[in-house]
Amino acid sequence: MNTAKNKQLLSRFFSVTESPRIVHFCAAFVLSGVLALLVDLVFFLASGPTTIGTWYNVYRIALVFVVLFISASGFLLRKSLADKPERLYLIIVLSISLLYCVSFGVKSVSWDQEIHYTNVLAWQTFGEEIVLTTSAQTIIDSGLPQNVVSGVSLEQLSEYRAYLDSNDTGGEVVNFEKNASKFYRALPYFPSALVMALCKALQLPFSVTYVLSILPMLLIYSVVTFLGMRKLQGGKMLYAVIALLPTAVFLTSTYGYDYWVNAFALYGFATLVSHLQQPEKPMTMQSCVLMLGAFVVGFAPKVIYAPLILLCLLIPKSQFSSPQWSRNFRFVTIGTAVVVFATFFVPYFLGEPGVGDPRGGGSNPAEQMSFIMSNPFEYATILLRFWLFGGDFLPGYLTLQGSEWYMTHFAYLGFPMKDLWLITLVLFIFCIFTDYGKSNTRVVNAKSRTAATLLCGIVVTLLVTAIYVDFNAVAATNLIGMQPRYLIPLLFCFFMLVRPARARLSLHGVRGELYNGGILAVMVIVLLASFWQLFARFLV
Repeated sequence: MNTAKNKQLLSRFFSVTESPRIVHFCAAFVLSGVLALLVDLVFFLASGPTTIGTWYNVYRIALVFVVLFISASGFLLRKSLADKPERLYLIIVLSISLLYCVSFGVKSVSWDQEIHYTNVLAWQTFGEEIVLTTSAQTIIDSGLPQNVVSGVSLEQLSEYRAYLDSNDTGGEVVNFEKNASKFYRALPYFPSALVMALCKALQLPFSVTYVLSILPMLLIYSVVTFLGMRKLQGGKMLYAVIALLPTAVFLTSTYGYDYWVNAFALYGFATLVSHLQQPEKPMTMQSCVLMLGAFVVGFAPKVIYAPLILLCLLIPKSQFSSPQWSRNFRFVTIGTAVVVFATFFVPYFLGEPGVGDPRGGGSNPAEQMSFIMSNPFEYATILLRFWLFGGDFLPGYLTLQGSEWYMTHFAYLGFPMKDLWLITLVLFIFCIFTDYGKSNTRVVNAKSRTAATLLCGIVVTLLVTAIYVDFNAVAATNLIGMQPRYLIPLLFCFFMLVRPARARLSLHGVRGELYNGGILAVMVIVLLASFWQLFARFLV
């Protein structure tokens, strides 16, 4: 009798159904960890200890573990890949962003990391005085572009961590001005500031606190994008490819606000597209609050995206229970877009006139605006030239060649080999023309194409103009400071609303789990190969 029960328990444990049990993932987690240790032991026996004298290499162990755990999770979730690929997506984005975060550690690798780290420090309290310890000041100084060290080795990282941990004392008291406008724009920093304050209360080492404070960023990005993907009836793989762009995942793993904007923009537009895909689904107050709330919260640090909120007006009147509810929704949508966008001008009213971004080259906003208003056609030519041919070190901002800068750019770490960008680009285009899922018949029409093209064009123009006014010398013809990563929040809404209404590439006969699983697998390979080439291979 006991033997029969044991066999039944074993069969229940090893049988993977549509919804694998937590115990399966726990077993996969433990087994992946054990195998990763064994693989690293083989490396030790074959090539000897690391450059710092240890028999183990935590970076190599972590990389092998992520590969094994994602593979095991893909197997466990294989039967739900067709309808619920977001489950595997969540494991992928969490695992790889955590790998990136822990591996980069205290090394400054991303744009303006010193500014974002300072903001997290400042918002631990609502007071205007913050204490910069020697370690904090070192992090800030090392994040400046002119001080970033391109090389990396186990010995360097180990010595740098030890230095920071032993010098997290003393410090200089500096003032950090705070007001309502800055409070709104600082929303992305609050989760990290809370964790940082908790770590300091527990007196954890500086290097541990630094890394733990990034964890809320990758958790928020992973969960919010997962929830957005779950809403879609079609376009899930296009959504996943955008959310898993190496540059986007990289930005979730370092201090910054891009993770926040990208996550809530994807969620908000997924909610919008979901309603367009299901014309029979009534628009509820909850959906309205979640969708508009995502944009209000998500665009806080970059309110210049606010015009995109007007895309919500595409939701047809038939989805509202009454004409009054429809009119109220449209009034609230327009009002939300106007109010959020209006906050863009608050710093100009509070700040000193004629003073631009100190990182720019001789910028003067007042004179720059005068130049634009006096020479609109000349400025339009500058814009068009930048979009098509680029400026400074950039290729054409809106060209296929320029896409490398927001798909596979790892800031100060550089670019991985071109092949990885080309694979990502081809996969992205492939999803645009094939990923239609259950429904897309009512998403794309003349109205959606016109609205998406017009509003995205306006936002791109505003983005470039804001940088031009605040960052560039007066009447400059060669633009600097305009980062291609600012295009990431626009990608999903634009291509979902302007692509062909029906699939142009027939994939009849291709099973959903194979299609979804294959695309996710390719993105995992691109993400891990980029990490290996730019970072992990040097840590031996």
